[in-house]
Amino acid sequence: MMEQYDTMVKAIQSDEAPSMYFMQYELATWRVRNLLLVPHFAFPPSAIIKRKPTTPKGRSKPWIGCNFDLRRIPADARITVVMGKLRHARSPKSGSSSVASKPLKDIPITQRGWTLDVLNAIRRLGKN
Repeated sequence: MMEQYDTMVKAIQSDEAPSMYFMQYELATWRVRNLLLVPHFAFPPSAIIKRKPTTPKGRSKPWIGCNFDLRRIPADARITVVMGKLRHARSPKSGSSSVASKPLKDIPITQRGWTLDVLNAIRRLGKN
């Protein structure tokens, strides 16, 4: 059975995860509402959510994908490229990049997931 979930978790644990952009757009106008960059080092394994296996059709095999829970990625590690309804993307200099996220890359991979989860939990404490 093909499991993209396992592939993504292994990539995170071996420090080989890709950086990813997450885009939200208006379907009717195709206008970008939000565009977010998550650097490769900012994904804790807890942010990867296993999906239910697909139902095989014909010769295809079941497939298990994954979803990303962006709430589990600390705000300090996310880079906003576009926020709100914009016609043009902002220049990289105007994107919100946190100085605090840069040292995360230097944390050993064996400690990074735990560190990201703790950082996210601390940020949520202030919102209650």
